[in-house]
Amino acid sequence: RTTFNADGNPRQMVLPDDYYNYAPVNYLQVPLDREAFGLMGHYRLTDRYEAYLEASYTHNKPAEQLAPTPAFSWLEVNLDNPLLTPAAQDLFTNQFACDVNLACVYFGRRFVETGPRIADRENDYYRITAGVSGELGKKWEIDSWLTYTRATQEQLLLTDVSRSRLQQALLVDPVTGDCTDPTGGCIPANIFGAGNVSREAADFIRYPPFEKPSERVHKLASVFVSGPLMPTWAGELEVAAGLEWRSDESLCLVDEALFTADQFGWNDDSPGGGDDSVAEAHVETVVPLASNRGWADYLGLELG
Repeated sequence: RTTFNADGNPRQMVLPDDYYNYAPVNYLQVPLDREAFGLMGHYRLTDRYEAYLEASYTHNKPAEQLAPTPAFSWLEVNLDNPLLTPAAQDLFTNQFACDVNLACVYFGRRFVETGPRIADRENDYYRITAGVSGELGKKWEIDSWLTYTRATQEQLLLTDVSRSRLQQALLVDPVTGDCTDPTGGCIPANIFGAGNVSREAADFIRYPPFEKPSERVHKLASVFVSGPLMPTWAGELEVAAGLEWRSDESLCLVDEALFTADQFGWNDDSPGGGDDSVAEAHVETVVPLASNRGWADYLGLELG
């Protein structure tokens, strides 16, 4: 394998010395700011009924930092590219020429000039539960409540490199020194040697931040009653019954660029979402069959 010195001249790689060490740039401990708020309360409505409330809110902003974008790709370079040294031109001409005035080369490079990859996230979590509990007649109890939960995340993925723009920046007019395709304000990128990509070229091949907002909403309504249904020869026949309804909605919006596979440093992704709802009914009972008998302290059935 071949690498390039800082002066742009090629040489054989020395392993493992020429490998890029990504570890020092990566955050070992993620910085995190977090605020949390909680509230609980109850209020006696009557001698038999009580209302209650639980509410919570959490906000946090974790930040993740990874090493600069690793790019591995087949790329084309014109053989008369003015960014190539004579030694590099000889190498591409003799070993990698694939068409007239064109070399096809598989490159692997860390784009330290574009900076480390950063993921900025901002999370908000809300939850509120309100309900009423109390007594329904003699020995019967009821509890009913509503719950609403909402979780959102705003996510920005920064400093990735565009595959198509990098390719565009490697085809350079030998006369003008400009990109043969100047679309989008193309700036030639000298990727031959560490640190040789100019600031202007780095700005051209660097993607704007990718946006990945997401949201999930959970709703729940539940009520149940419990108490003795009737006496039997062995004790009270106990019953509990209830109804519950749940709904979940989720949505994840993904920057269109992440769906094109044009980026190197962040994983491909696509938008998605959906919702579902569930309604349930349940009943449970305890049926005593014998109590304090010579052959049994207690015998009963638990059914649901």
